[in-house]
Amino acid sequence: MVDTSETMGAKYITPKYVKDIQPDQRIVQIDNEAQYKETKWGKKLIAKVVINGVTKEWVINPTTNLNLGNIWGVDSANWNGKRVKLEITRIGDQECLVGWPIEDEQVS
Repeated sequence: MVDTSETMGAKYITPKYVKDIQPDQRIVQIDNEAQYKETKWGKKLIAKVVINGVTKEWVINPTTNLNLGNIWGVDSANWNGKRVKLEITRIGDQECLVGWPIEDEQVS
């Protein structure tokens, strides 16, 4: 048996998944220290997140990585438990998710 759920968005949050959520509810809570993992698309920064009470994995793109790092630092252990607002944007012909830290949760 081949588990095809990975490409259906069951494992990861995707723009399609987020579109079905009201814009003011598009918030994830990071549930672990982000880790680099080797995927079939290369090495990706991935964190477990909770969105609308569901735990999923989130592939953190470079723009989001920069946004989070600028507020909470480059050690992803500092991101654990923090909340991030998601926006759907286009890069070229592809939709992607960009995360913005909720700034009341800054690390000093």
